[in-house]
Amino acid sequence: MFKEEHMEKIKLYQLRNSSGFGVDVSNLGGTVVSLYTPDRDGNILDVALGFDELSDYLDNPFYFGTTVTRVAGRLAGASIDIAGRSYKLPANDNGNTLHGGGSCRYDFFRVSKLDPATLSLRYDYPALECGFPGNLALEVIYQISDENELIIDYAAKSDAATPVNLTSHLYFNLNGNASGDISGHRFAINSSERIVTDRNLIPTGMKAALDGTPYDLRTPTLFSSISDKLENGFDDYFILETAAPGFMDAMAYSEKSGIEMRVYTTELGIQFYTGNFLDGTVAGKSGCRYGRHGGFCMETMGYPDAIHHAGFPSNVLHPDDTYRQRTIYKFLTRNPGEYND
Repeated sequence: MFKEEHMEKIKLYQLRNSSGFGVDVSNLGGTVVSLYTPDRDGNILDVALGFDELSDYLDNPFYFGTTVTRVAGRLAGASIDIAGRSYKLPANDNGNTLHGGGSCRYDFFRVSKLDPATLSLRYDYPALECGFPGNLALEVIYQISDENELIIDYAAKSDAATPVNLTSHLYFNLNGNASGDISGHRFAINSSERIVTDRNLIPTGMKAALDGTPYDLRTPTLFSSISDKLENGFDDYFILETAAPGFMDAMAYSEKSGIEMRVYTTELGIQFYTGNFLDGTVAGKSGCRYGRHGGFCMETMGYPDAIHHAGFPSNVLHPDDTYRQRTIYKFLTRNPGEYND
């Protein structure tokens, strides 16, 4: 019944540049449905995992392309204490709160600006929705550039102190969205430390140095060369090194397609996730069933579960402040063999 009541509300907006690069974005969850970019031979590929039918996003258990609000990542114990008061949150992940309780997948954003290169979406979250304090006004702006960049700007204001940590849950496969796993991708992240988590992926408050470990991705590393050294793959928050403005924070590359994606962000880190929980049960685009490691996410965001760790930078937004974030995904191509070991 939920689907039937909401299908007519779902809209899709297309942004394109002159080369054919661009995105399709839905008002449902501020979701990036498709991302089109040329490969080495000039063929336009859709490199974003997702669904063929917009109605399928009404049941999106893996958060394909979703704008995650209010707090991305996991919050321990499905509760927070703020300004002397405790707030109970949805326990939707082993007794903890994942991605703000998950309702962000079903929010219908309103359009405040639309042109061939820009889409601005807004949503107003009422106080205590999913348990969080404060009425939160959110704006997400998607832009594309002539340099084949997807630029995402976030802004939020609240009338009460409340945690805010926003991200895009875009899944990428640089060989095309229905092309198998990412074993042939290379990854690099400008980080020398990651946050340690427990068996439920809840931060312990500790950090771990990456030197001499499979987590050290400071040089482009082939995923297949290290995946057997990891229990499941990557689902880790990498603390970014301070870099000069314009210096890329992370990258991914596929030798097969020649597509390289560079990531630039104002955030403190990246949750790097290699689709470990994809299990082939959900039919994606072109009837593809996305299996384990069928795509990857580079979720730019503040420290996860920061409100429970005094040593982490705070993500509490106060009424006199404005939350702002900018992330750029830039796409280009390389010739064969440029990253050979």
